[in-house]
Amino acid sequence: MTNKQIASVLFEMGDVLELKNPEDRFRINAYRQAGQKISSTGDDVTEIYHNGGTKALNEIPGVGEAIASAIEDLIIKGKYSELEKLKKKVSLPQLEFSKIPSVGPKNAIKLYKLTGAKNIKDLARKLKGEKELGTFKEKTLQNVLRGIKIMSKRSGRTLLGEALPIATDIVDKMLASGMVQKIDAVGSLRRRVETVGDIDIIAASSKTEKAIDYFISIVPGRIIAKGATKCTIVKEDGEQIDLEVLSNDEYGSLLQHFTGSKEHNIAFRTYLQSIGLSFSEHGIKKLKSGKWPVKTLDISPTLRRNLDRAKEGDTVKCSTEEEVYNFSGMQLIPPELREDRGEIKMAINHQLPHLISANDIKGDLQMHSQYSDGENSIAEMAKAAIGMGHRYIAITDHSAGLGVAHGLSKRRMSQQIHEIEKFNKSHRDFRIIKSIEVNINADGSLDFDESTSRQLDFVTASVHSSFNQSREVMTDRIIKAISSGLIDNIGHPTGRILERREGLNADWQKIFPYCVKYNVALEVNSNPNRLDLPDNLIIEAKKAGVKFTISTDAHSCEGLGNISFGVSQARRGWLTKSDVLNTLPVDKLMAWVKR
Repeated sequence: MTNKQIASVLFEMGDVLELKNPEDRFRINAYRQAGQKISSTGDDVTEIYHNGGTKALNEIPGVGEAIASAIEDLIIKGKYSELEKLKKKVSLPQLEFSKIPSVGPKNAIKLYKLTGAKNIKDLARKLKGEKELGTFKEKTLQNVLRGIKIMSKRSGRTLLGEALPIATDIVDKMLASGMVQKIDAVGSLRRRVETVGDIDIIAASSKTEKAIDYFISIVPGRIIAKGATKCTIVKEDGEQIDLEVLSNDEYGSLLQHFTGSKEHNIAFRTYLQSIGLSFSEHGIKKLKSGKWPVKTLDISPTLRRNLDRAKEGDTVKCSTEEEVYNFSGMQLIPPELREDRGEIKMAINHQLPHLISANDIKGDLQMHSQYSDGENSIAEMAKAAIGMGHRYIAITDHSAGLGVAHGLSKRRMSQQIHEIEKFNKSHRDFRIIKSIEVNINADGSLDFDESTSRQLDFVTASVHSSFNQSREVMTDRIIKAISSGLIDNIGHPTGRILERREGLNADWQKIFPYCVKYNVALEVNSNPNRLDLPDNLIIEAKKAGVKFTISTDAHSCEGLGNISFGVSQARRGWLTKSDVLNTLPVDKLMAWVKR
């Protein structure tokens, strides 16, 4: 049984538990978080079980005894007995309806009772044209229909957070085997696009046949194509993994070609043609002199020398991407920027920005502890962050308004502040920032007051409800929250959940100037299910002068490791170190807040 299949069952268990007992948040979250971990690990969980039994499964973060037993049941019997029993107590339509974006378990039960619909298609038919149904008003019914439409549009692509660990595991094993000298995952995966199609891998090897045979031995699945230099395997869950092997002297051009994007490659080749060159995955070729007016072009001395040295009709082979771009008189373009958004011209003029890197991050400004809906204590989260090299974190447990997340009352917030201050006194080189994640209510008000904000160092505000307001209402709602003067940061700004919920319908061009005026940053949320802000909005916000934070929104120590996904998303948005607040030392960060 594949990791994806196991994770799917664990997610379904969480859904069924939520339908049966929505108050049992601990068990619900435990199954979902275990599913998330297993779907994103590169290690084969079935193999882990066969090598070490349930004891080995217990060593997977987030997998306790109950969930290890569930996984064992799945591997041995092909089904999870407890889930099958619970499903008999929940109607299948209710379970289907609960997966519709914005519906949830309570409304799924109500919709089933009111309509008697047999499936989602039947539900859509029965709701169409309805103005009111029980306690559901027309607007709510329209939101349900909109959610059904979103489900029908789902791309079937794999989340970056699920595909990357699988590819990384294959790459690491291939390198360790000694069968390849160079190897990379390419395509949208290398560009760190939020969702990917097939997993494409390229390698350089002097042992091509042995490399392909080894690839086959470590990737379980059905071989659908195998040639002298290529192999394609489809795993049980339908995921396709492709490997292509070429000689080392062509590796750079091959890497550039297969990284893409298609639009970037077209722009790159169009430029090369304008200076008398052509390009393929095999290298750069100088065209016949009659086809190019190079002497009339304003080109760099380096490119001029390269052109003069190249022989007409010969292919210049490139073993690295640096050679591909440098021969063309350009800066090396980071993979995250290769989307034909002006990067070609800037590389020609050597004006590309120095993008932010993971090493620039000094701290993490959104995470949750056991005080709200997190798995770990404050001290455990802090120690995990220290282990990653962070110098500070912000504990942003939910405010009281988000009851489902066990939001903080004033009394419990005071307890938390006392605990944080006690920790800080005993750790001089590390600081926990007193913080909170407050709700932006439907009318734009915040579910905390000025007296509360004075006890805190940093305040993040987020939309957690009423996602389907009109564009005008949502825009005014966010602007009102920003204009309150009580917040420093907007968490997961569009509220999107990839492949499950679309982002808020808001006029961000109207919102950005208020962020600048009131010194409110926008978060780049590193959770692989969110990656929010989207890269296009990051670019536009940066142009408007907005500052950013890159945070994990972690609900466990393990979740802190997702910071790399946020950094990749920020790089796709052309962000530099100076654009991001949590690249600052804590004293300078607090000085920015006090502005």
